[in-house]
Amino acid sequence: FFDVLSGWAARFICSSIPKKIHLGLLRIIDRGVKSISHTDSLAHPRLESQKVIMRQFFSTFAAMFFLASIHADLPPSAYERMQNEAPEFLNLDILRVDVVPETEPNRQNVLITARIVNVNRTSSNLQVGGVLSILYTLTSSPQGFVGPGHVSIPNEGDKTVAYLKKMVKPDEFEPAAGAMTFRNF
Repeated sequence: FFDVLSGWAARFICSSIPKKIHLGLLRIIDRGVKSISHTDSLAHPRLESQKVIMRQFFSTFAAMFFLASIHADLPPSAYERMQNEAPEFLNLDILRVDVVPETEPNRQNVLITARIVNVNRTSSNLQVGGVLSILYTLTSSPQGFVGPGHVSIPNEGDKTVAYLKKMVKPDEFEPAAGAMTFRNF
């Protein structure tokens, strides 16, 4: 069980935290394991199994401590995949931005009206010069939230890229690349 948990935690840490923090974590784990390995385990075979359990405990504890103390976003590869899979990849001129608080606390509805400046990819036969609406809801996350980043709100007059997917109504779209909907990598 500990092997699976510590292996999963190590893979998660490697993919979601900056390299500098990751290397520091590995140094802490390595120091803990070295201090355990200096015990005289040859005379007592039972100590060898306790040493293995302590290694697993140190790595699991360190991983959980760092996971609880950081705000992790999705890895860049996830955003790149979402951008590549977005049915609509456009360059837009933002004409109007409306942000309306919802009845639930910590939620806002966003309505953006934009003119299409360039069509890089479309599955909806969008044309340059056309006008479209982008609708989405923003939810404020509690302190220490771990998960995907929030979609940004562009300003009126901005010229931006947009990765979108079509909604049910004509000329209505929603973000298709999460926090990277209005940005390129």
